[in-house]
Amino acid sequence: MDEERLAAYERVYAEILRERDQVLLEMERLRAAGKSRGATYRQLMAQKLTVQGLIAQFAAHGIEAP
Repeated sequence: MDEERLAAYERVYAEILRERDQVLLEMERLRAAGKSRGATYRQLMAQKLTVQGLIAQFAAHGIEAP
C-alpha cells in the first residue's frame, strides 16, 4: 500500500513538472510573437503560478525534482 501511494505521488509530481514545462514553452512562444499582454498569456501566467505553488508544496515536504 505504501509503495502504491508513493508511486502515485511520484506520478502526480511528474505530471505537474510536465505541465510547468508546457506552460513555460507556450508562454515563451506567445512572448516571441509579441502577445504577452493577451488573455491567453495571462491565463498561462496564472496556471504557472498555480503549478509553482504545487511544486513548492512538494518541496516543503521533501519531494523535489532530480
